[in-house]
Amino acid sequence: MSLTLVLALTVTLALDSLERGGAICSDEAVRTFYEQRGDAPAWDEQNAGALRRAIARAADEALDPQDYPLPASDRTPEERDVLLSDAFLTYATHLLRGRENPQFDWCSAPRDLDLAAILESALIDRTIEEVLPQLAPRHEGYRKLRQAWQVYRAMVDWREVPPGASLRLGDRGTRVEQLRERLGLSGSESFDGELEAAVRDFQRRHGLVEDGIAGPKTLTELNVPRQARLRQLGWNLERWRWMPDDLGERHLLVNVAAFDATLVENGTATLRMRIVAGKDLTRTPFFTARVEAVTVNPPWNVPDSIASGELWPKQRRDRSYFAREHIRVLPGGRLRQDPGPWCALGRIKLEMPNRYNVYLHDTPARSLFATDLRAFSHGCIRMEKPVDMAAALTGRSAGEIENLIAAERQVTITLEQKIPVYVLYWTAFVGDDGEAEFRRDVYGQDAAMEAARTARP
Repeated sequence: MSLTLVLALTVTLALDSLERGGAICSDEAVRTFYEQRGDAPAWDEQNAGALRRAIARAADEALDPQDYPLPASDRTPEERDVLLSDAFLTYATHLLRGRENPQFDWCSAPRDLDLAAILESALIDRTIEEVLPQLAPRHEGYRKLRQAWQVYRAMVDWREVPPGASLRLGDRGTRVEQLRERLGLSGSESFDGELEAAVRDFQRRHGLVEDGIAGPKTLTELNVPRQARLRQLGWNLERWRWMPDDLGERHLLVNVAAFDATLVENGTATLRMRIVAGKDLTRTPFFTARVEAVTVNPPWNVPDSIASGELWPKQRRDRSYFAREHIRVLPGGRLRQDPGPWCALGRIKLEMPNRYNVYLHDTPARSLFATDLRAFSHGCIRMEKPVDMAAALTGRSAGEIENLIAAERQVTITLEQKIPVYVLYWTAFVGDDGEAEFRRDVYGQDAAMEAARTARP
């Protein structure tokens, strides 16, 4: 089979596939593969059968086997060969880097391997079925989420709890019995301590206030259909495919959708806390940076957009506002808020240069951490336990950090080793107890992924 024929076949099959709803998804990769092997045919029946079996299991990775069409029996031998190579390379690419385009910057450069060389080796060694699963992310978070996906696939659809008044300890009736059934408890019409504990556990796993009352928010989450949860798990498996192989032995993961931040050391979460993230109009972006230093008693250099849109109008209405809030007007008209308990950055700021000027910092507005949907900021990320985070990153004790705060002096502690920080968005993940957890799609990113997938031929 000549390279000219391969080129002609990939073009012809690509056009044909659009009409038939199939795909030549990896035409460039296909050409590279045949060029590297001197344009010789690649597939025999044994390897083709192995590929069919591997693609049939694509659903185990929350991918659709129909996205990797295999050649029909009426194809010529040359066409069959090219289509088999395309199916392998397309599936391999989706396992390696994801099927969808990453949202925003999301993370660093996607994982990259020489898939043509991998295919060649797998054909020679007859390891098609073994090689493809190895291309999926090896992170523990992906592995656990894939297990959760498979558990939810095997479940039967659950019945909704009918709308109505909130249900709480001491209530009785048919809706209580239906709530018990939904949470996997034996039939009874009594809202007892066992049911209250089950409601609290459900609320914890869905990012709700854990009051043990099946109120409107809890009932809404209870009544999300199983198929919707499956799709949610699938979108988050996809997000794992956008991640680099190595996150660093020590790194900070910020999950905007769950409103939490986790410091991870050698694969173990050593510190976890709630965060406040950006509100809908000023969303926190998704990106990767490195924490280079920790500043104690930082000033706040007010962004121009906040200064002109919010602070200057307040000063015009009340001439004492800047003085009361310890805000200075700098040369050029820029605004700066002095360090102190009044400062919008609180007493701690993590220095992590990035093009968004988004940082993790303390806040004087501590009451916001008690709410479930903590989207209140202008985009920066407020930490629930800033002193603990500063101590963990700098290697100093919490007492030492507190003493620096009390000294009322601005101090910047440079880290001996920069810490990668990943500001990301996971609406489904597996918690420390091994149970799947879900969060509301506060920024509509799951919905955007679903809409894009639905709109694509």
